[in-house]
Amino acid sequence: MNFTKFLEQWGTLLISILTLLVAIMGGGWLKDWLSLKRERNARERERERELLENFLRPMQGRLNQTLDLSRQLVGKLRDLEYSHTPGDLEEHFASLPDSDIRKHTWRETIGRLHEQNRASIELIDRFYGRKLSEAFRKICDKFKLHAVQWEDVWNAMQDVKSPTDPKERRYAKPVPGELAELLKAEIAEVERRAGNG
Repeated sequence: MNFTKFLEQWGTLLISILTLLVAIMGGGWLKDWLSLKRERNARERERERELLENFLRPMQGRLNQTLDLSRQLVGKLRDLEYSHTPGDLEEHFASLPDSDIRKHTWRETIGRLHEQNRASIELIDRFYGRKLSEAFRKICDKFKLHAVQWEDVWNAMQDVKSPTDPKERRYAKPVPGELAELLKAEIAEVERRAGNG
């Protein structure tokens, strides 16, 4: 029997048997591989959701709260950390009318701002090794430096008078202006990776 006649007679049956074997054997492997891939993707999305829920959104809430509190407290003043010693602020708040609550609570408010900054630093440190953009990581570093410097300078200058030269009046770096914008962008990216956006 020659090979051509053999293929004519048995070819269709052999192809069907081979297709069936590949489907049975290969299909199981493919199914397992796809299942593992789905599980890995689900774990990754869960890690991204955890990053959102336990770091980025709490960080955004703290930042919004401290920025609002700071703006309310300083009113017409420039920035708390820019050109004011505790003595400057004491004079400013003492000059407010008795009906202005800031006259009586400004020290506690500044203490609360420092507490919020320390809590933000703890969040940053806890999640620093996660999948974050380099730009966001750098702005977090700047924020940490701001928060630590401002509290250190604030504590050290409780009894210091203001220098007369305006060039010497910056006591600590201000909150990095890009922080809120980069935090918002980071949240959007992580939401996208988590399948929320």
